[in-house]
Amino acid sequence: MATDKESKKLQINFSDEGLTDLDLLQRQIHAPSRAETIRRALRLLQWAAEEIHKGNKLCLEQPEGIREVLLPFIKQRG
Repeated sequence: MATDKESKKLQINFSDEGLTDLDLLQRQIHAPSRAETIRRALRLLQWAAEEIHKGNKLCLEQPEGIREVLLPFIKQRG
């Protein structure tokens, strides 16, 4: 029987452009591997979804002010 600590293998097909984007992101966040890049991206998206589901807004502070970050594929619970 598998435990929660055991890893599972998942195969994902990427277009050439998608793989280029993944490799660029890997370099930008200094991830040691593509798999770790995907894990970090998943954790970030999970966090964003949890915050939106709680009714919170995600905001980006820029020199010209603060603006809300909209993620239309995540719906607020309610």
